[in-house]
Amino acid sequence: MLINKSILNSVMVRVTILLMISTSLVLTASGIYRYVTNANEQERQLRKELASLGKNLSTSLATPVYNFANTTIESICRATLRQKNIVGIGLSLEGNQTINFIKQKNKIIPYKHLPDDADYIVSNTPIIYNNTKLGILHIVMTKQYLLHALWSDAKFKIITLVVLEACLMFFLVVIIEIYIAHPLQQMATVSKSIADGNLETPVGIPNTTEFAILAKSLNVLQTNIKEQIDKLKKSEENYREIFNAGSYAVIIHDVENGIILDVNNPAIKMSGYKKEEIVGQTIDIISAGVTPYDKENAIKWIKKACEEGPQTFEWKMKPKDGNITWVEVSLKFVKIGGNEVILAVSRNIEEKKRAQELLIQSEKMMSVGGLAAGMAHEINNPLAGMMHTASVMKDRLGDLDIPGNIIAAEKSNISLAGLKSYMERRDIFKMLDRINNSGVRAAEIVKNMLSFVQKGKGTHSTHCMTELIDECVELASIDYDLKKKYDFKQIEIIREFPSESIYVPCDAGKIQQVLMNILRNGAEAMLEKSNKLGDNYQQRFILRLFARPEINMMQIEIEDNGPGMSEDVRKRVFEPFFTTKTTGKGTGLGLSVSYFIIADNHHGEMEVDSSFNEGTRFVIRLPYKNG
Repeated sequence: MLINKSILNSVMVRVTILLMISTSLVLTASGIYRYVTNANEQERQLRKELASLGKNLSTSLATPVYNFANTTIESICRATLRQKNIVGIGLSLEGNQTINFIKQKNKIIPYKHLPDDADYIVSNTPIIYNNTKLGILHIVMTKQYLLHALWSDAKFKIITLVVLEACLMFFLVVIIEIYIAHPLQQMATVSKSIADGNLETPVGIPNTTEFAILAKSLNVLQTNIKEQIDKLKKSEENYREIFNAGSYAVIIHDVENGIILDVNNPAIKMSGYKKEEIVGQTIDIISAGVTPYDKENAIKWIKKACEEGPQTFEWKMKPKDGNITWVEVSLKFVKIGGNEVILAVSRNIEEKKRAQELLIQSEKMMSVGGLAAGMAHEINNPLAGMMHTASVMKDRLGDLDIPGNIIAAEKSNISLAGLKSYMERRDIFKMLDRINNSGVRAAEIVKNMLSFVQKGKGTHSTHCMTELIDECVELASIDYDLKKKYDFKQIEIIREFPSESIYVPCDAGKIQQVLMNILRNGAEAMLEKSNKLGDNYQQRFILRLFARPEINMMQIEIEDNGPGMSEDVRKRVFEPFFTTKTTGKGTGLGLSVSYFIIADNHHGEMEVDSSFNEGTRFVIRLPYKNG
C-alpha cells in the first residue's frame, strides 16, 4: 500500500525516475567497463590456449611432416578442426608447399587460403623435428567463441546486477516515501486545503527535523491566515452594514470606463436591477442614453472628479422599468483596498424637480393671471369698439338697401353701386374682414388669458376615463381643423388601458380640451416628420391609462413617435405665449391653459418627457381614490 501511494505522488515519481536513470547509467557504465576488461582478458586467455594447442599439435605433426605422411597429417588436422572454436588449420612447409583445411557448414574441406581478418584469431607455431624447422603450423579460431564465452560470463553478472538494482530501488523508494514523499504529500494536501479555504486541517509533524520545522511553520501560517480571514470577514460585514444602511444609492465605478464594481441595496432598489445584473456593466445601463445624459458625458464627469475633486450634478437615470427619473449625483475619487475608484452617491430628486417645475409654472400662471385680470377689460372695450366699427363700416360701404346709405349717397352725388364696386376692386371689404377676424382672434386670446383667473367655473362629475379618452380620439378624427391639414385616421392609435374601468371626478369638457390640445400638437409634429421621411415612417400615438393608488392618482400618458423636442424647449413648453410654430399658426397658450386646467382646476399634475428625435410623452395625473 505504501508503494501504491508513492506512485500517485508526483514528487515520489520524479525522485524514483531520477534514481532509476542515475542507477541505470552507473550500472551501464560499470557493465561496459567490465565487458571491455573481460573481453581483453578473455582474448589473452584464448590466445594463450591457442598457443598451447599449437605447440602440442606442432609436436604431433613433426614426425608425419618429416616422413611426408600426408594421410596422417590430414587425419590429425581433421580431428583438431572438430573442436567448436577451430575453423581452420594450415601448414606452410619448406619448398612453398602448403596444406590447408577449413570448416564450412560443419564440413572439413581443403582450402587454398586460410581466413585471416579481424573476426579471427590466428596462432602461428613452428614445426621442428630434431632441431630442424620443417615449416609453420597455422591454427585459426573464430571470435564468436570469445563472444559466447563473454556472454556466458556476463549473463550471471547482469542478472545479479538487475536483482541488486531492484532491491536497491525498492529500499530507496521506501526510504524516500517515508522520509520525503509522505511529508511533502501531507503538506501539499494541507496547502491545497488552505488554497480552497479549508483552514481546519493541521499538518502532521514528520520525523525529520527540516520537515518538522516546515510543518510547524505551515500550521502557524494556517492559523494566522484563518485569523486574518476572520478579521476580514468581520470587517467586510461591518462595511456591508454601513454600505447598505444609508438611504442614498451608492455605486462604485471604475475610473477608466465607468464600469460598475459594486452597488448597495438602495441603488439596487432605485435601479430595479438585481445586483448580478448591474455589476460589471457600464454606466449607460442606468443612464437615459441621450445627450447630455449618456455614457460619454458620464465618463467626462468621472474624469472631472478624478482631476478636479468632488462633483455634484443632476442626472437623468433610466431604471429597468424604463421610466426616466431625475437624480442628484455626487462623485468622489477614493481609494478602496488600494484600488482607485469613483464613489457615486445618488438620491432621487424627481419630486423636487416636479415641485420646482410646478412652482415655476405656478409663478408663470400667477403672472399671466395677474396680467389677464389687470388688462382684460382694458383690451376688451377698445377691441369690441374696433370690431363693431369695422362691422358698421362694411355695412355702410357695401349694403345698398340701408336708407341712410341711400340718402348720404344722393347728397354726395355718388352712386352706391359704383362705390361698392370700387370697394370690392380695392379689397376694402376683405381688409375689413381681416380687421374683424383679428379682433376675434385677439378676443379669443383674452378669453384664454381670463381662464387663468376664472376658477370653479366648470362642473365636476364622475366620468369613466376610458370612455372620455375614446370620445376625445373620435373628436380628433372628425375635427375640421385637423382633417383640413391631414387625415388623423392615418395615425396608428395604440391603447394600453386596464381591464377595469377607472372613474374620476372631473370637468369632462375641460379634460377633453386638454387631451385635444396634446393630440393636435402631436399630430402636427408627426406630420412634419412624415413629410421628411415619407412612407418609411408610421405616425403613432400610444395612449396609456392606469391607477397610481400609492399616490391616490390616476395617470394618463399620451406618447407620440414624432421629432421630439430639445431640453430647452421641453422646459418652456407650458410657458404662456411660448411656441415653436411660425407666426400666425399658434398663440402659445394651448398647453399653458391645459396645464392650468389640470393643476389649478383639478389639483392634478401635468408634465412632459421628451428628447430630440426620440418622440414626446405627456403625463397627466388627476386625484383619484380607489373604490
